[in-house]
Amino acid sequence: MPNTPPDKRKLKQQLSELNALLCTWDPIGVMGARDEYECLAGPILSLLHSGANDAEIENYLRKEIVEHFGLHDMDDFGAVGAKIRVWFDQF
Repeated sequence: MPNTPPDKRKLKQQLSELNALLCTWDPIGVMGARDEYECLAGPILSLLHSGANDAEIENYLRKEIVEHFGLHDMDDFGAVGAKIRVWFDQF
């Protein structure tokens, strides 16, 4: 069942926190570039709000990191997706 969309303030906070999580993961190794993963945060948050499961989040991360960022040797998409899910479920 999809979650209720958040108000604008909550959405902004969620985007900020999700971006921070993605920066902590830092799959392309740009430590400190706080805006590098913003392009991922919005779509992931949309997936979460629409009720996406862990596999859908993992698949999105895999697709974007491989196709958009060009990394092919990563294998922790499932773990990161699960971490994002735990964060979202506690929000």
